[in-house]
Amino acid sequence: MKTIGDKITSFAVTGVKPGALTPEGAFAIPFSFYNEHIQHPKIKMLIDKLLDDTLIRYNTDSLKLYLKKIREAIKEEPVDVELLSAITEKIKSNGNVFTAYRFRSSTNAEDVPGFNGAGLYESHTGTIDDSTKTIADAIRNTWASVWVYRAFQERELFGINQRTVYMGVLCHRSFPDESAN
Repeated sequence: MKTIGDKITSFAVTGVKPGALTPEGAFAIPFSFYNEHIQHPKIKMLIDKLLDDTLIRYNTDSLKLYLKKIREAIKEEPVDVELLSAITEKIKSNGNVFTAYRFRSSTNAEDVPGFNGAGLYESHTGTIDDSTKTIADAIRNTWASVWVYRAFQERELFGINQRTVYMGVLCHRSFPDESAN
């Protein structure tokens, strides 16, 4: 099994080509951290109930409600303290030149044969020592986007096993003036 998403893999490969430019301080958060996060009993119970209950899955209103509950549970659960510490140290190792970082979604359910998941997931910005745009919130919000309605429905349509979807995160300095997510 891959440990990072296709976007991260492409980014890494692009970064080694002569003349290619990549943002300073880029790094990745592997799938394993997302997987560990969603094993929290509340999150796992919600995901299992959704995926095991066809009455929920095939009723649009129930599905949207359950997906929202899953996203909220992911956002409420604290990010692993050691992961946050490592990320903070990685960002600070750039000499505090860049303190705002973009946490870009990168799943194993994007750019697979017969399925293009571009644009289904969300990316978020977090800033060191900012109480409103925290690194932890940016990570959790990005992870939670696995469970947005449009992404869930697209994966269903293409027969992708929802239990095997993992979110990696590509992290690089933020470009505040960028016009696209």
